Amino acid sequence: MLSFQAAYTGPVVMMSQNRQNEKDRLGAQNDYEINKKAEEEIEVILKHLVHQDHLILGTTQRIEGAQQGQHRDALAVKLDQVLLRLDQQDALLAELQAAMKARG
Repeated sequence: MLSFQAAYTGPVVMMSQNRQNEKDRLGAQNDYEINKKAEEEIEVILKHLVHQDHLILGTTQRIEGAQQGQHRDALAVKLDQVLLRLDQQDALLAELQAAMKARG
């Protein structure tokens, strides 16, 4: 009687374990894909921040030069140009993020 019970419960237990392994594998794959998308988004943001740092540094240097006697009107125009480029970069970053979300 016990041999009969062991004979039919063994395969059921094995099938249950296989199903759980498949669920775990799918969960791990899903986690990997989410982490990969997050990494791509972080890279885009970091590149954007580095670009902004360069623009701000250049602007700061121009302001310091203006304080040392350079023409201030020309500096104001250049500062406006830098701020315009920053706005354009922000718009581009927003588009990239929207595109990434649309893919995901």
